[in-house]
Amino acid sequence: MPDKILRIKDVRRSIYDPKDVVIELEAMAPDNIRYIRVVTLKDALSEYDVAELIQKLSEYQNGIKLRLQLSTNLILTLLGAKA
Repeated sequence: MPDKILRIKDVRRSIYDPKDVVIELEAMAPDNIRYIRVVTLKDALSEYDVAELIQKLSEYQNGIKLRLQLSTNLILTLLGAKA
């Protein structure tokens, strides 16, 4: 049974090979030990459940969209208050 992905913390290019995408994730082993790990996308696809990985990446993406919208609204509010 693969470890359960709790959440995706970050997705970025590898500093060692810019062609590789790495995922920083928080996961839980079957014995309830939580850990944080940086893994290449290729390794993540072979080590974790693909459907779960897709779901967690989607949740990560939605979080980014929400933060972007909140930041945009804050900037617009501040610009409006400045005028």
